[in-house]
Order: sequence, then C-alpha cells, then structure tokens
Amino acid sequence: MDFEFTAEQVAIRDTIRELVQDGVAPRAAEIDEKSEYPKDIERLFADNGILGIPFPEEYGGISGSSVTICMGIEEIAKACASSSLILAVQALGSYPILVAGSEEQKKRLCPPLASGEKVAAYALSEPGSGSDAGAMETRAKRYGNEYVLNGTKQFITQGSVAGTLVVFAQTGGDDHRGISAFVLERETSPWTVSKIEHKLGIRGSPTAQIVFEDVKVPAANRLGEEGAGFKIALAVLDRSRPGIGAQALGIAEGRSTMRSTTPRRGSSSGSRSRAFRVSSSCLPTWRRRSKPHATWSSGRRPRSTPRHPTSPRLPRWPSCSPLTWR
Repeated sequence: MDFEFTAEQVAIRDTIRELVQDGVAPRAAEIDEKSEYPKDIERLFADNGILGIPFPEEYGGISGSSVTICMGIEEIAKACASSSLILAVQALGSYPILVAGSEEQKKRLCPPLASGEKVAAYALSEPGSGSDAGAMETRAKRYGNEYVLNGTKQFITQGSVAGTLVVFAQTGGDDHRGISAFVLERETSPWTVSKIEHKLGIRGSPTAQIVFEDVKVPAANRLGEEGAGFKIALAVLDRSRPGIGAQALGIAEGRSTMRSTTPRRGSSSGSRSRAFRVSSSCLPTWRRRSKPHATWSSGRRPRSTPRHPTSPRLPRWPSCSPLTWR
C-alpha cells in the first residue's frame, strides 16, 4: 500500500500552507481574543477552493478524499484552531448529504457548499441527549409534502453562521429507530439561535443552541427513508472523527514549532527559569522495588511515610508492576 501523497494532494497542501501563513496566522490571536467568527477567513478559503475539498468534482468540489480533508485541517490548525473548524465542520455538515443523499439531492445541495457560497453545520446533540442520541426530543411531523420541526439542539458548531444545517429528529417512536435526517436551508427553513456558548478555547468558532419552532422543511430534503437517521448519524461520525485527530495533531505541531523558534527564558547565565525548576521538582519520580511488601499493590503506604490518624485508608490496588514513590 502506498502512503505517499499524490501530486494533487501535495499541491493542495502547499496552497493551504501558503494561505495560512499569509492570511490566517496574523489573525489567529485577534480571532481568539475577540471571540469572533472569522468571516474573512471563511471568504479566503472559499475563494481559493478550500471549502470544496470535501466534495468530489462531479458535485462542484476539488477532491472528496478523507486524507486530503485531514491534511487541510492539520495545516490550518497549526496556526489557528478556530479557523481549522471552518473546513472540519464543512465536511461534517456535508457528509450526511454525500453518504445518504440521492443523486438529485447531491447535485442540488452540494455545489453551493463546495463553492463556499454556504457553510454547513450538523445538529445532533440536544440539552437532554448527547451521547445517547436515541433519547432526542426534537420532532418532525409530516403534513403533505413537508415536515414541521419543533425542538432544541445544543452545542452546534457553526450553527449560528451556517446556511445549510443537517438536523436529526424523531419522526416516529421514541428511540433511535424513529430518527430521520433532514437538510435545512436557511432561506426557506430558518432556525433561531437562542444562545452562543462562552468557551475557554477555540473561541472564534461559534458553538450555538438553536431552536426550531414550527420550522417547515420540504419532504424532498429528507435524507434516506424515515427512520434511517440514526444509521446516517453514526456513519457520518465515523467519517468525521479522523478530522478532529488531524486538528489535534496540527495544534501540537504548531505549538512545537512555536516552542522551537522562541528563545528560552532564563537568567543571563543560561540557567533554567525558576518556574521550570519548580515545576520539575513537583514531578514524581518512580522506581521499581524488589520487595512486594513495600509497594502500592499491597494496599498500604510505604513504611517510611506513616498514615496520618485522620486520613482514610487507601483502597487495595490490583497487583501489577511494583511501583512506589522515591
């Protein structure tokens, strides 16, 4: 198996790297400080075809390769984690269409996303159902050729800026077998943003609570059959998770590069900083002991550190390699 990038992938990577160095990196600190969605970065990506990476050429895109998507996310995350989510969530919100959409739906819904005219989002989680997606309470009731949605979705990345939103809702029953998937287009099926979360990190990517109050969706925008939504959701998450790993890798690479190019702080004599010495002294040093009675596996503290009369007894640890403090 060949793990080398193709010439096309290398060209895409080099283009993204140049765009990031010139247009994203200088804005990264300001984006995070102001907690603002970088509309200018979104436009930059759209104008240079970056938002078309998740889509095959027949639907207006330039790739459709998962490897290329991850490569792009990694490159952007080296400079700005918030900006990397523009591409990551564009892929996440588009996967349901690419995985479960009919040919007519793909040709109608994908080109505006591939061109960057719209950005996508993915609405699965709710205030009362996170990991247990089968417990969702958002409902979609059919009336003729359209569905009417009511409910609330929670922690929706880019839910406030998206033009296309994939929503999962109950169409029958009360478990995962009744979940269906729908594509909402803001201009015809508008949703309400009730809250934007205040976060400690990745502050330039809005995480929204969105509400549906009698939102009408054409039946032609349902993905797959009624009741197929749960399987679609799982298939999409399987495809999108590598992108989050790529984002984490990019963040780590960016930090490593920054560290290697930043002079170390210390005294004029070149000694380590006091903060570093203090933090190093707090790290535990482990050593192996040949006598099992003086190990943590015995469930007792070493005899050199007697237990205080008011401190609770330690639980019995399972037998493993005998490690103790030095």
